[in-house]
Amino acid sequence: MLRLKKSKHLKKVSLAEIREATQSFASENCIGKGGYGMVYKGYLSIAPDSRTSILVAIKRLNEKQGRQGSPEFLTEIHLLSGKKHPNLINLFGYCVEHNEKILIYEYAERGSLDMFLKDDNRTHNLTWLERLKICVGAARGLHYLHNHVGKHEAIIHRDIKSANILIDENWVAKVSDFGLSTLLAGSDRDEVVSQACGTLGYVEPEYAKTDIVTKESDVYSFGIVLFEVLCGRLCTRIKINGGFLSPPSSAKDYYLNNSLDEIVDPSLREAMNFNSMDTFVEIAKECLHDDREERPPMGRVVEELEKSFNLQIRSEKVKIIFQHFDLNKDGGLNKEELGALIVATNSGLKRSTDDRVYHMVRSDQEKGLTCEGLLQIYDNCDVDLDMDYEVLSLKVNLHNGKKPSFTAWERYEKVLKIFQRFDLNNDGGLDPEEIEALVSATHPNSKVNMIIDYLEGNPYSLGFSEHYEEYAVGKKGLTLRGLLLIYDQGKLDLDLDFQALEQRGRNVADMHLWLLVFLVACLLPNTLLNLYPLRLKDLLWHMVLSYLKGSLC
Repeated sequence: MLRLKKSKHLKKVSLAEIREATQSFASENCIGKGGYGMVYKGYLSIAPDSRTSILVAIKRLNEKQGRQGSPEFLTEIHLLSGKKHPNLINLFGYCVEHNEKILIYEYAERGSLDMFLKDDNRTHNLTWLERLKICVGAARGLHYLHNHVGKHEAIIHRDIKSANILIDENWVAKVSDFGLSTLLAGSDRDEVVSQACGTLGYVEPEYAKTDIVTKESDVYSFGIVLFEVLCGRLCTRIKINGGFLSPPSSAKDYYLNNSLDEIVDPSLREAMNFNSMDTFVEIAKECLHDDREERPPMGRVVEELEKSFNLQIRSEKVKIIFQHFDLNKDGGLNKEELGALIVATNSGLKRSTDDRVYHMVRSDQEKGLTCEGLLQIYDNCDVDLDMDYEVLSLKVNLHNGKKPSFTAWERYEKVLKIFQRFDLNNDGGLDPEEIEALVSATHPNSKVNMIIDYLEGNPYSLGFSEHYEEYAVGKKGLTLRGLLLIYDQGKLDLDLDFQALEQRGRNVADMHLWLLVFLVACLLPNTLLNLYPLRLKDLLWHMVLSYLKGSLC
């Protein structure tokens, strides 16, 4: 008999409520199916003491899983209960009634990554930046599982694949399906002996041979996903010259033979920045290393993918700037066009574009400075691309009325950093005290009461919809999505808040440095401090007080 401990993090939902939400599991509400059973969408009330329903995904185990899948069902509940991270699928509740086993998750608007890789049309609509954003998010989620779920604890997923990476409406990736996952507990434990499981094509060969699974087994599987994203095909469907490859060995061979272009998704080639792709491919290759010890930890995978993502954003910003000032559309900036760019930015670009630099970078002698040449100037000279881009965005119609997608993604990253900084108890929500700390840190004595009113159930004064509980959940308070909504609706100025918090962080770091200097001075022998006409300790103390006075004014 299946036994579940009552969880304060999950809601137990009745079968009657689920039948009503799915219209008795109607086929038109089915959004996915597999060996485990079916997934439906429907509206359910999730927050405690709430009558407002939100759209959720309802996973119903089939009859076979109902009899035999109890361990996986319990594992998913146990491992996801209380785990909150922007890149993990959120488990809201469960149902165990009349031999039914049902799990209730947050709804991922765009479905799973594999759906984009199965359908050529959808894949070609997936830009390189969108793919990078998905990979970065999934890597962050896996890094959290491996390193941050608890003291001396880690979760090995054991079934990382593109079908288990879900995507929400903002292209944020969510790692899902923890039925096969296992917990590592203990500071000296880094492997588990268990019968090999997972999905053919993604399972690490060593795990299949030895039944020993480690974090590096997940890293290998994630490397397969990275090559899938690069090629625009599932791992069993990489097509070359009318045939299909069987990665990873095939993908690695093409990389080692410098012929990776043959398997890269053709729809990406023109838009991809070479350095971005090279960084991406290098870390993907390392993930597939035969020796487990040579594979990178997920923390480094995150860093390299973020680097690839930022390189692509820089390239696209330069491309937008270049296209705006390439007035005759000949693929080069002549001296007049480059001069117009320099005047518009009034930045260090002027000091970096004399004749010597102009001819050092890539240029067409007739047309002038190429787009790649302009990027090279920004990369190699003391010029702030982000500052120039912001200045031009304000001065000229740089986007022709339509902002590029990476603008929204940069906003998301800023909101995420703010949210994580003030979610002090890491419960996935900002309660009134945490919200007050956030607003007090950015705008002292302003807007606090307005947001507190919202959290206490008066959302209409802020213009929120009747489904506001999608954004504020019970006692946890304002979710990341809710904070995004507030900033998107202009209730708070994101850029000003982010700059204020960055400056506050620098001030705190400086203060800590001065206090450290003073403490060191206090520990020095008085005989040494008194060797100088003006006592060193008094001087240091005076400097610390002066700094504190200045920073608090």
